[in-house]
Amino acid sequence: MGRRTTDLWLRTVTSGTANAARDTAQLYAPDGVLWGTLSEEVRDTPAEIFDYFDYFANKPHLRVSGYRPLIRVDGDVALNTGYYTFTWDDGSSGGTASKRARYSFVYRRDPLAPTGWTIIDHHSSAMPDAPAKLRHAD
Repeated sequence: MGRRTTDLWLRTVTSGTANAARDTAQLYAPDGVLWGTLSEEVRDTPAEIFDYFDYFANKPHLRVSGYRPLIRVDGDVALNTGYYTFTWDDGSSGGTASKRARYSFVYRRDPLAPTGWTIIDHHSSAMPDAPAKLRHAD
């Protein structure tokens, strides 16, 4: 289901390999749509999705933490909403950059996909600073 596809997505995008962008982009359906965490534009072609990951997946020492998925499956469609934090080396004297984001993945069952599911919609945006009245009480 969608969890395996998201786990594969997380492994590929942070793999640091020469093929990370291609391998990540191939998890999207030909009609897939991406609103990337660091992008101001929607990407709705395979070439545009690859272009985004050619930038994002090549961030030095890209890694993910704080990943929390909430998955629902309804027939041939699955939804995964949650949050994650990406960190990478920012190139300034050993510094690290970080981006907390909330996301939504929508998957469609596809027997030809590596996990049996393909990404048809993915929205990821920077986490806003919540006003005090809306913060979780610990």
